[in-house]
Amino acid sequence: ALLPHTGEWYENGIEQEAFELNNPLSVNAGKAKLSAESLLSVDNEFMEIDCVKQAEYSENLVVRFHEYAGSRGNAALQS
Repeated sequence: ALLPHTGEWYENGIEQEAFELNNPLSVNAGKAKLSAESLLSVDNEFMEIDCVKQAEYSENLVVRFHEYAGSRGNAALQS
């Protein structure tokens, strides 16, 4: 799919648009177990959380994410 935009692609929400196109929202009946909107969030606008899973040999969580603008910076992961 093509999405016309001005400026740099990473400054115009193209990553989010691509995610929404390739991962359509699905709705299931039931009640949410969590009261918050999201299990995890990151405070850097150019980072996306890709995966959250339990570690293989412990009770820890593994969080995979990527920075898609090709820049350096700090980010805080919040739960």
